[in-house]
Amino acid sequence: MKAIDPEPSANDTRTAIDRILSEQSKLSAVEHFSIWHGEGHRPLLEPQYRRLIPLTTPKPGEQYAFDVDLDRCSGCKACVSACHSLNGLDEEETWRSVGLVESVDWSKPQRQFVTTACHHCVDPGCLNGCPVLAYDKDAITGIVRHLDDQCIGCSYCLMTCPYEVPRYSKRRGIVRKCDMCQDRLADGEAPACVQACPNEAIRISIVSQEDLMARYRPEPNGVPDGSNAFLPHSPDPAITVATTQYRSVVSGRDGFLPVHRDRLFPADSHHPLAILLLLTQMSVGLQIAGAVNGVRGLLIASLGAACVGLAAGLTHLGQPLRAWRAFLGWRRSWFSREVIGFGGYVGMGSLACVWPVMAWPAAGVGLLSVGTSVMIYVATVRKFWSFPLTAFRFFGTCGITATAALWIQSGNVMWALPMGLMAVGKLLVEFGSVSSLQNLPQSDLATGLESGAALNEIQRSGRILIGPLQTHLLLRLGTALSGGVALPAICLMAPNWMAWAALALAALLLSEILERHLFFRAVSPTRMPGGAQ
Repeated sequence: MKAIDPEPSANDTRTAIDRILSEQSKLSAVEHFSIWHGEGHRPLLEPQYRRLIPLTTPKPGEQYAFDVDLDRCSGCKACVSACHSLNGLDEEETWRSVGLVESVDWSKPQRQFVTTACHHCVDPGCLNGCPVLAYDKDAITGIVRHLDDQCIGCSYCLMTCPYEVPRYSKRRGIVRKCDMCQDRLADGEAPACVQACPNEAIRISIVSQEDLMARYRPEPNGVPDGSNAFLPHSPDPAITVATTQYRSVVSGRDGFLPVHRDRLFPADSHHPLAILLLLTQMSVGLQIAGAVNGVRGLLIASLGAACVGLAAGLTHLGQPLRAWRAFLGWRRSWFSREVIGFGGYVGMGSLACVWPVMAWPAAGVGLLSVGTSVMIYVATVRKFWSFPLTAFRFFGTCGITATAALWIQSGNVMWALPMGLMAVGKLLVEFGSVSSLQNLPQSDLATGLESGAALNEIQRSGRILIGPLQTHLLLRLGTALSGGVALPAICLMAPNWMAWAALALAALLLSEILERHLFFRAVSPTRMPGGAQ
């Protein structure tokens, strides 16, 4: 809209003021606003008519993302309530949460709320880890969707997602998660959380996937560089290339720490998974022992242990009758590869019970299957489940079982030597994994976190081990040394060594059970503020 020309025409005898007033009376409110806005004025209510969602769909290589202004978030949790109500979530189910971070500088006491939900990552860990292909990343919008009708409730996506975004619904027996209210977006409406926020702290924006990859994975090989330009003291965004954009002009945001940083509770024990891992690894050890001496009884015991372990694993699923579908994600999921591996192992183990010559091929497949079990937990990128630690634990169980079986079957007490060495070796490796505790002051170990302290994952696991799990840790130490060193040494001198050998095996079995219990309970990954505790 052009400004009014104050120059009169030849036949117009009105004054400039009369002419302008006459023209203004003919303008609509929209035209008035357009002229005023075009002259550079900023309307007082400009924030109220900002776009909360893009007016166009993403172009190729782009996707939708949450854009969060941390300085606007008041922690009212209107976004949480709206998400819960609109999506019809269960009573204890939440797809969005609000956390709190605080300044560690006592001279500038500040607190800031952080609202967080699914980050709809460029390389989503939930999608890559799902064994039944229950996740899909929309090619146009980039939204990561969960397909409820395909889920078997294994909850593995809770581990492969660094932000622990998916939520398991015990009543439904499946996992569910935020889908950015894609149906509303498709109709040009803002998601529930965006629309409900009274301060407009959440918006939907369009981001470039290539730019995010360059930002979080700058190296050519795509390996995370360890920096965190996403949100300080949160999981590394380079793991999955998170798309949420967090903005803040508050000075010294890097000096903020989550208020829950000192709430170190043991994680879920996952008893069915612990039994599955322990019995399948013991089965492979018995298979190796049976292959060495050709004893059919060991091969039958090996098959029985594997079947019981796999049956125990089924009880971990929310939808066990759908377990047959777990092989579908074999191209990307280590979970699927484990299922395929142990399925083949049980088949070959059955043949070995009839034809012992098959024991060695079965043992080989069993070891490969244990390797897939290792990678299931390594793929979660949790420091306590790193490859060296997890591989030593799992393959160590196979070795201890094999040498123990050879000791008892052959009657040669010298087999107890490698058994004891492996038991003690596992113990040293596990305790070495929390050696970083030596870098903390003893007073801090005794009384808790000092103001502003920020522990890494291994330090948090160490604190849990020497805190709530101290009794289990000491019992694990005592049984491993008794079964691996003290009792086998008595067997070398005692005439009735079989009784002492039985005690040694019982102690080692209890030690392995405790180790697998601590394996799950002591893990303490880095979490988003307000995330799962």
